[in-house]
Amino acid sequence: MKNTYSILLGFLLFIVIIISPINLPFTQKSTLAVAAVMALYWATEAIPIPVVSLLPLVLFPLFGVSSSDKVAKAYTDPVIYLFLGGFILAVAMEKWKLHYRIALKILVFFKGNLAFTLLGFILSTAFLSMWISNTACTMMMLPIALSVINLLNEKAPTLQEKYSKALLLSIAYSSSIGGIGTLIGTPPNLLLASFYSRQFPQDPITFLKWFKFGFPFILILLPLSWLLLVFISGGFKKLRGSLKELNNFILEENKKIGEISKEEKVVFYVFLIVAILWIFRAPISFGPFTLLGWGNIFHHSSFFHDSFVAILGALFLFIFKINKKPILEWPEVEKRVPWGILLLFGGGLALADTFIESGLSKSISDLFLKFQVLPFPIFLFLICFLMVILTEFTSNTAITATMLPVLFSIVPQNVNPLSLLLPATISASLAFMLPVATPPNAIVFSSGHLKVSTMLKAGIFLDIIALFLLTFLSLIILR
Repeated sequence: MKNTYSILLGFLLFIVIIISPINLPFTQKSTLAVAAVMALYWATEAIPIPVVSLLPLVLFPLFGVSSSDKVAKAYTDPVIYLFLGGFILAVAMEKWKLHYRIALKILVFFKGNLAFTLLGFILSTAFLSMWISNTACTMMMLPIALSVINLLNEKAPTLQEKYSKALLLSIAYSSSIGGIGTLIGTPPNLLLASFYSRQFPQDPITFLKWFKFGFPFILILLPLSWLLLVFISGGFKKLRGSLKELNNFILEENKKIGEISKEEKVVFYVFLIVAILWIFRAPISFGPFTLLGWGNIFHHSSFFHDSFVAILGALFLFIFKINKKPILEWPEVEKRVPWGILLLFGGGLALADTFIESGLSKSISDLFLKFQVLPFPIFLFLICFLMVILTEFTSNTAITATMLPVLFSIVPQNVNPLSLLLPATISASLAFMLPVATPPNAIVFSSGHLKVSTMLKAGIFLDIIALFLLTFLSLIILR
């Protein structure tokens, strides 16, 4: 019955937006209505999430917003193949229990303290994300987290229920936060650097200039996110006391696991090579020095995508044999890859493309021209808030590319443009509430341990914390 009411509410919400007196073209109203309905259905899970993700294929052509061809292209985006390749690599890791071995090593290192194990996941994920794709980083960490969850499920099932949510969210959050730390951490950072250098060629955003702001921001936000997730898990006292009984079990399991097998070694080396190829695909700048990426040696780094590396690694696992048996066989992958998540991300990309194509993103940003008379701290906070809301429904790269010229045109007089543009760009990476908001969110959601409502509740708190911290640091460092 609850699902029926939610479905009917979605129809009502769609009609209300379409007939409302909002001064927008019909195509933009339709886009807004579809986005609102999809957000409602994703949040309430009134309809299976992958099914909701297919709505753009029907509704956008039906209301003349975009053609079927354009909408369908979003479902074949290279990022989706990055997802697929990453999932296949994760299946291999799970099949040969490499993730279990790594998880045990992590737990042994932290001597069974769940709170600090959570911190270990946050710091290691964030560090990786500073240098490689957020999506690839999450793909590598998810199987390890799932094995920790399985361990807890055997020995402390009541604790596992809350802790599993916090552990998975820690990977998604720290993947997004870590990417903010360096200029190459995530595409929006480089978009701003490119845009800003064209406006002010005498004062470009260098690796060091970004690092001076991005690194202090993540250095503060990561511990704050840890404290929030510890609170969600039940607090320090509960986590510290509960694992004393697990410590001996962890040590025993670590002994039982024995020597690493040939198959584990192959999977490990494939993961390592894929990670290295991800890191060094494009040129990496260290101040005045630039390390040429392998993509440039063959053609140009733009010829290749991270999906190329992921699929290359996945193909190797199907081809390489030990004792005449391949490391992976297709039936194993067919059963264990969460295909619905690929549709989920395709739907999110379709929504993102249509937001921009219809002009809705610009119309929303134009509303903020009225607020230029506000004190700059309030104006800055509102702009960052707008970026966070938009990036929950659209690609952070796409929304940054669309919004930067608009934001540059509304920078108040006597204000350093970077003090608005940089925090606004960072805000595009603060999408913590919805599975579709970022690839890391979608990946951890695919584990089956999280509900949309859980992500919303935790994500809202972290978004608020991040927004106030971002505004404060911007006023201190950039003014």
